[in-house]
Amino acid sequence: MTWNDERLRWDPKEFGGCFHTQFRASIDPELTNIWVPPFDLLNRETSLQDLPEAYGTVTSVGDVFWSRFGSVKALCFFQGLERFPFDELRCSFDFASTAAFPRIKYNLLGNLTFLGTGEDASEDEIRKYQEYAVVPEKSSIELEEGNLIRATFVFKRATRYYNLKIVIPTILFTFLTFGSFLLDQRVGERLGFGVSVLLVIVAQAILTSDILPVTRERLWIDVLTQGSQYFSILAVAESLLVAYLHYIKVEPAEGMEGKSSRKRNDEERESFLENKKEEAPREEEELDSTNDKESLLSRINNFHWTVEKIQVLDFWCFILFPSFYGLFLIILFTSLRNF
Repeated sequence: MTWNDERLRWDPKEFGGCFHTQFRASIDPELTNIWVPPFDLLNRETSLQDLPEAYGTVTSVGDVFWSRFGSVKALCFFQGLERFPFDELRCSFDFASTAAFPRIKYNLLGNLTFLGTGEDASEDEIRKYQEYAVVPEKSSIELEEGNLIRATFVFKRATRYYNLKIVIPTILFTFLTFGSFLLDQRVGERLGFGVSVLLVIVAQAILTSDILPVTRERLWIDVLTQGSQYFSILAVAESLLVAYLHYIKVEPAEGMEGKSSRKRNDEERESFLENKKEEAPREEEELDSTNDKESLLSRINNFHWTVEKIQVLDFWCFILFPSFYGLFLIILFTSLRNF
């Protein structure tokens, strides 16, 4: 920080050619020997007053240069968290005068400077082994109305960690759930396989919940995990349906007694219908909507399921489920920037 105080001017000739000296400087009036502008961070968690004390350098023309090293913490309303973990967070540091009636006009003498961004510095000098990295080309500092100095920092998250812990395992486990369509229902472990993979996905979501931000807004990672869980639940539901069709509709009809009784019932039904057609008048050919619904339900109920038909159902599920889930992933990743 640099300012000019006319009260601190002197003639170097009268003081042995001394052109600059140092005075104790502090925002606290009891700890300073010179006047210091009442300048501080507004949205602060830790104040500039918490920085280590330092002397201010004063020149013979009254210019004061006061520099302190340390760190301050700001209370930020992050922007861009919706695209987690591929987000770039923005945090603003607002600096202004803390006086009740400020009469000081502040000016910016330069732009933000980051360690490791010079010509001779390595690009990853301060970006190694960190969860966040500052993006210098998107960060800025501006002087706004009311002598407010706003420094906006853009942080890029280390996405590799979240890809290895959440994104990739969730996608792989979901595709693994679709492998249950390749198992024959007579094997017995098909339903257990699907449920086990679904439990793994749910357990992974519970274990990784501590590293996910809790917000009211919808996050990209939440859409991915919830959508994957829904696809896995549908795959398990299809296995339940196949188990019902196999053990309720197929197995009772495979015995000899079931076949003979079904054949007799079919013959009796055909003879009854033929007699009914001959005796019924022509006016009864027009059925109402209620009879149409009952006939449709009876057709569905009387549909004869076989092992071959169940295998065809599994085949189409094995084609459609991965296709729709892949389309879901494509739409989700392509809409990442506009999320």
